[in-house]
Amino acid sequence: MKFQAVIITAAISLLCVHSVVADSTVAARVNGKPITVAEIDRLATRIASGAKTPVENVWNDARDQQVTLEVLVQEANAEKLSVSPADVDKEIEEFKTQIGGPQQFQKTLDEAKSTDAQFREDTRRSLLAGKLLDKHVTVKVDDKQIEAYYKENQDQFEHPELVRASHILVKIVGGDKAAAEKRAADILARAKAGEDFAKLAKETSDDERTKNQGGDLGFFPRRSTPVAEAAFQLKPGQISDVVESTYGLHIIKVVDQRDAGTAPLAEVKDQIRTTLEDDTREDKEDAYIDQLKKAAKIEILVDKKAAANAGNGK
Repeated sequence: MKFQAVIITAAISLLCVHSVVADSTVAARVNGKPITVAEIDRLATRIASGAKTPVENVWNDARDQQVTLEVLVQEANAEKLSVSPADVDKEIEEFKTQIGGPQQFQKTLDEAKSTDAQFREDTRRSLLAGKLLDKHVTVKVDDKQIEAYYKENQDQFEHPELVRASHILVKIVGGDKAAAEKRAADILARAKAGEDFAKLAKETSDDERTKNQGGDLGFFPRRSTPVAEAAFQLKPGQISDVVESTYGLHIIKVVDQRDAGTAPLAEVKDQIRTTLEDDTREDKEDAYIDQLKKAAKIEILVDKKAAANAGNGK
């Protein structure tokens, strides 16, 4: 999965500033197809922003990633793979949501002097490369591998004392604490009278993140928060009185408790499977990409130092 994440980053990297080097400068070629400094600048700026490091520190890495992307796209085209406009639309809409909506997306495009068409093409290429990798890189992890990993990495699955709880949140709206307290008291009375807590949470809780899961907070350790402190005073099945926090008023029900120890294999099996699949996929993707690169004619024409010199007119 690693390189597929990188190539999606390459698609959104167009939303970045341009380099001082001329946009048309060719930094590399793959089988005669040029990759410009501008393309690399966009990705390098994106990577540098996330890593909080100067662009020059990651420029060569960005160049190599763009070269890899071009190798993959050329192979995908040779194998007559394609990406539907609907898939591109979906990816773009997801990206717009991530950055704050259509207006923010357009603002970012304008600031980067980029276009919708360019973004769409970069997105299409990234999805195409991902499709090629999915075609040639398959991963299967069996139960024996999972069991072996679990036995060899027991320390990863150790945990302190835990409690699993659900809650109903009543927010204090407009500073009217009295109204919130009355509403919380009414809900508490219903809960202690035996109404289904999960159903009650779905109907009454102001916590949009958990209400549709019946208020489930999952397992958590001891910590110095009002909810956690109250939960650790209860036994499974018990319901707290109204507890106040900075978020509002809470009604808490403890569902389960666990002593400090090691999580059972059955509980972490899916987590281990995902870890092993990701690691194996990364190795196989790297091997497949190396194979394609060896068969391609790759020319590196601009490196980080040369790019900096060109920007200074040297």
